[in-house]
Amino acid sequence: MKNKVKHSILLTGVTGLVGSHILFELLRKATLNGEIFKIYLLTRGKGNKTGKERIEKLLQNPYTPDFIKNICQKNIESFIEYIYADINDADLTDKIQSKVSSTERLYVIHSAGSVNLFNTSDAEKDVLHNNYNGTHNLIRSLKNYDYKFIFISTAFSSGKVDGALTSDYRKFYDNSCDAFRNPYEHYKNKLENEIINLCGSQNRPYQILRPSVVCGRMLETPLYYTTKFDVIYGWTKFFWSLKQRGVNETVRVRVGSETRLNIVAVDYIAKVVSEVYNDDSVEFLNIVSERSDSNRCFYKTMLNAMGIDNFIFVDDIPADQTMVERTYYKLYDKVYGPYNNSISNEYDTAHLKSVIPDSMRTPPDYGQLAVFAMNHNFEEASL
Repeated sequence: MKNKVKHSILLTGVTGLVGSHILFELLRKATLNGEIFKIYLLTRGKGNKTGKERIEKLLQNPYTPDFIKNICQKNIESFIEYIYADINDADLTDKIQSKVSSTERLYVIHSAGSVNLFNTSDAEKDVLHNNYNGTHNLIRSLKNYDYKFIFISTAFSSGKVDGALTSDYRKFYDNSCDAFRNPYEHYKNKLENEIINLCGSQNRPYQILRPSVVCGRMLETPLYYTTKFDVIYGWTKFFWSLKQRGVNETVRVRVGSETRLNIVAVDYIAKVVSEVYNDDSVEFLNIVSERSDSNRCFYKTMLNAMGIDNFIFVDDIPADQTMVERTYYKLYDKVYGPYNNSISNEYDTAHLKSVIPDSMRTPPDYGQLAVFAMNHNFEEASL
């Protein structure tokens, strides 16, 4: 059941792909139904831009969703309050308390974090600091508030498991490190367990929401937009870079013939989050597409849409590699190989279907997603 008491929201990770789209949906909600009092944005400066300037760029650029462009800017500004901080700041408590009254009913939607899929010691340090330690620092800073904690995790926090998955991952907690493909999955899993235990000990409500692989927009115009060319885009970028350099030799790439990935549009994820964050009946929810797609099929569609056909899918790593293939297996297969060759999970979407109407479940258009990336030369800075 949804709690319709007027409330405020503290959102982290707002300049990220998922976080920014959550903000868009929350602003839609705030301007329509009057339930949201204030949206506090935890943000920091980067480069020569302040935290506020980074948010303003999100709200006022050619790829801002059309529905946001149609909302009066002053109306948007009336709901936003900036907290200039990083989740790892030692004085985060003071920075939050200087802006947020302890009497407010608060929903904390924690979307900040590093999506580092490498399986290296440097990657572990990255996710330990930015994801694990940062999350605990955020929770400590909120000890004086009445809040619900909504954690944006990942559908892959189950680790390396086979078969169909429900949204309850508790049986996968406390697994050893080698049960995961990388530290990113491991620390998401660890955090889920610790959030449940910590909130339970404090009689505090919580929610674990798990998107699968995130792709560009499929519902809100302008379509196909993304600010992150990683995961499926990152794999595809290898072949785009070859094309840009005029390399036409055929590359044999290991992609399991039976493997499948679940890929979901970022605007769909945001709509689900905005619908369920104040629904106390939702404890865990995988935010996924109704079915997972064959890796070989969707990658072929993406590459062909960019005019690329110099590839062959194989089941095993070639022994007699060309120089180009050696580069691929050294740099790309290490990151994406575990996802391209060992996953075939499907997900129980019964609860998800009860939250969002059928009209909102649009499958990814892989060809158009690839064309968008190609048209922007896979450069995140351009967006």
